[in-house]
Amino acid sequence: MGPVKLKHGTMPDAHKETADAFRPNSKVSAFFKWVVLICEKICMTIIITLLVLVSAGIFLRMVNIGIPWVEEVCLYLMVWLGMIGAVILVVEEGHVCITFLFEKFPLRVQLTLKLVFEALMVYALVIYIKYGWVYMVNGKKTASTSLPITRMIPNAAIPVGAVLMSLCLILLMVRDVRRFIWSYTNRTWEREE
Repeated sequence: MGPVKLKHGTMPDAHKETADAFRPNSKVSAFFKWVVLICEKICMTIIITLLVLVSAGIFLRMVNIGIPWVEEVCLYLMVWLGMIGAVILVVEEGHVCITFLFEKFPLRVQLTLKLVFEALMVYALVIYIKYGWVYMVNGKKTASTSLPITRMIPNAAIPVGAVLMSLCLILLMVRDVRRFIWSYTNRTWEREE
């Protein structure tokens, strides 16, 4: 689900922290900014590395000097890029979703559905972590085709990305539970038109 856009009415001081855990100066907001910043830097580094490696690989093939490991390194980097990029999308709630029907519901129903969807995503990610961990550990037994490493390092992208995504989703769920509680304790929250 996309972000639920809410506007504030008049909030008593006692409920300001409960109402929105992601104020610009909150610790959770600072954590998310830090996660997104680190993930963006990693993604930019991977993209630049991919650009350089693919360009060099193409150029060197044109002059009949092939580098055998370029394709494998690019494949591994794309897996890491996908998993780290997915973390950014989870934090920014930027995954593709269809919201035209969802936005027609009242705020409490929206928040309830959002919590259910987030819980299902966390459940799926726990399964992903479990099998990703097994896949990563089994990769220790398999040598890479053209690199002097085992497949454990490239396979680690799956559990690492899934752990980061599930941690971020849990924090988003905490925020949404606070919003849900706030919607019952104070009627000044309204859906933005």
